[in-house]
Amino acid sequence: PTVQRGLAVFGCRDGWVTCLRADDGRVVWRFRGAPEERRIGAFGQLESPWPIHGSVLVQDGTVYFAAGRSSFLDGGIFLYGLDLATGRVNSQLPGHWFVYTLAFSPDGKTLAVPDAIGNIKLWDVATEKRRLATEHYTSFALSPEGRTVYLVSHPGSVRTWDLATGKQNTLFEQQAR
Repeated sequence: PTVQRGLAVFGCRDGWVTCLRADDGRVVWRFRGAPEERRIGAFGQLESPWPIHGSVLVQDGTVYFAAGRSSFLDGGIFLYGLDLATGRVNSQLPGHWFVYTLAFSPDGKTLAVPDAIGNIKLWDVATEKRRLATEHYTSFALSPEGRTVYLVSHPGSVRTWDLATGKQNTLFEQQAR
């Protein structure tokens, strides 16, 4: 679970996010990230077609998580931001494929949503607007001040993007052999 402000928040393979009081385990709220209550057989058990994989992130009182397996199945992946205290929806970001993780810039202003097929979408947390979308990376990092994205791609190029200006620079380009 993610523990913050005396609350423990976690997602489950049943498609629900639960918030408990950390001191006594009492349920504060539950939120169904799945668009409907349904079960399928997966990995020898019954679970939602929209499981909540991994940990949820909490940033500035908002709980972020992704629900689902694939944009190609069962209506896609749903990405939410919920109010930590109440569980009410603050935001829902559209159009994500194969989301396995979420990452914040160190300043907390940018949410990075990488996927398993080499795409990354960066979102401005305050405005919920997409700041950048890239393709074909193998690794990425956000700078400590949250202004620059570093992307590594095959066969070995390293690029930077300045989020304020949109300017791209190539730091290193390995020549194919």
